[in-house]
Amino acid sequence: MTATRKTSSKKRTLHWPALCWPAQRKNTGNERGNGGGGSIRINTWFACGLLLFSAPAFAITEAQFIEKVLAQDKLLEEAQIGLDIKQIERDASRDNYQNWKINLSVDLDYRYQDLDRDASSTLTYTKKSQDYPRKIGLSFEKRFLTSPLALAIGVSRSQDKTRENQYKRISIDDDGRGAPYAKKPSHTASRTLKEYETTQYISVKYPLLKPDSNAQSLKTHHRDIVDFKRQQLLFYETKEDFLDDRLNDYLSWLLYQKRMLINRELLHKLRRLNPKDNAESVLLKSTVYEIEQYDSDARIQLQAIREKLSVLLDDRTILTETPSFDLRKRAELVTESLPNYLQTRNRDLQRIAMNIELSQLEIDYHQKQTLPTLNFTVRAEKNLNSRNTTATSTYDDDKITYSAGLEFSYPLGGNISNRANLSKSRLGVRKLEISYQKKLQDILADIQLLNTLLTLDEDRLLAAIDAAAQSTEIEHQKYQSGETSFRDLLQAYKDERIVKLQHIDDVIDYQVNRIEYDNLLDRIITTPCQAISSDCES
Repeated sequence: MTATRKTSSKKRTLHWPALCWPAQRKNTGNERGNGGGGSIRINTWFACGLLLFSAPAFAITEAQFIEKVLAQDKLLEEAQIGLDIKQIERDASRDNYQNWKINLSVDLDYRYQDLDRDASSTLTYTKKSQDYPRKIGLSFEKRFLTSPLALAIGVSRSQDKTRENQYKRISIDDDGRGAPYAKKPSHTASRTLKEYETTQYISVKYPLLKPDSNAQSLKTHHRDIVDFKRQQLLFYETKEDFLDDRLNDYLSWLLYQKRMLINRELLHKLRRLNPKDNAESVLLKSTVYEIEQYDSDARIQLQAIREKLSVLLDDRTILTETPSFDLRKRAELVTESLPNYLQTRNRDLQRIAMNIELSQLEIDYHQKQTLPTLNFTVRAEKNLNSRNTTATSTYDDDKITYSAGLEFSYPLGGNISNRANLSKSRLGVRKLEISYQKKLQDILADIQLLNTLLTLDEDRLLAAIDAAAQSTEIEHQKYQSGETSFRDLLQAYKDERIVKLQHIDDVIDYQVNRIEYDNLLDRIITTPCQAISSDCES
């Protein structure tokens, strides 16, 4: 069964009772080497020495291996980039909404007017004018994440300079008798008018029901917050999955290493046997060849997994190292309410819950859009005005205006598009809730299955190894006394090897299931936000 794992930083030591267990027993038979081979005890001690000296010189513990895996920044760079993008989006939407918006405006205009008047009136009028209006303004706007209130502050200064050429129709007496016979406009005077105005204001707007047009920006920021948290969980999940796969490779590495040592232990014992005749020699060579094939297969698989890890981890030192794993490590089963534990710690469930939260944001937004607009506004404005109406007359005005008002509006036909979006969002939430419950049940079922698999009767396995070793020794004694055949003796050796292989397979399978258990609980890599309500923004 494949696995997902939880590892600790404790130093690991190699523990393999299957290989050296028979050496702990008292000698019960003939230990001489003639006729049937050397003693079981001596051979077993030799195998223990083989374990120490035939493997590569450097042992790598589980904690050291995890450090190697997590140091592979390039392999996790894509997930990190995705997290960085979400953080940029979150910070940008926050600053875009709540930071002071400062706007500088400058207006420079020029207007020219030439009036061609055809009238009998002789009153003075402005025929030509040149107008130079100028205005500069500075405004500040501020919104708040915790309140719909909008604050606006501004100051402006304007200047309007107008140059006028005034004309008037006059009578012309050309015959000397004083009788006018024609009229035409004639320039009579020029003047320059100037007007200066300074305006200062502060305004506060508070939507009482329906949020104003900036509600979309606020919703975007809230979505970006949830998206960042969700991307954080995805980053750690990607990191944990990568470590999970490599720990599987690590256990496979350990498995092939131990299989190879078991085969070599048996080869050493077989080569110390002294067959009595040619038939036994042929039988011995056939058995040695069979075990050598097993050893070759294990060696090839061992080298393949080392090469794979050296490439994936970009570390050639793997080729000279051997795994050192504490096979005594046992699963830490959850004793509290398992559903509650998963709902606060499992990242898959947390991400679905965050999707529900995103849909709920849409529901809240569309619900508020169905409300009527009712805005309360308070404004204070100060105007300083200075102008001249003639060449000699000037006026200076200083005015302060306070105002407060309510603005109400409501579309009697309603908003069909908004109602449709609201219905879609509600159905989306229900769909996600169903998905959440299904995912929770699937995880609970997997954990219950693993609970039945996470049983390892170490005493029974060791007793089986001891019984196999005793059986081999009995067959050895019977062969020396002529009570059994050489074939039966060789079969006893092979049976002992199978029992040892079964032991290491069971132990490794247990560790694989233990890691799978931890993976379902998301305990391999700790996350800065273990619960949905936690602050994941750091």
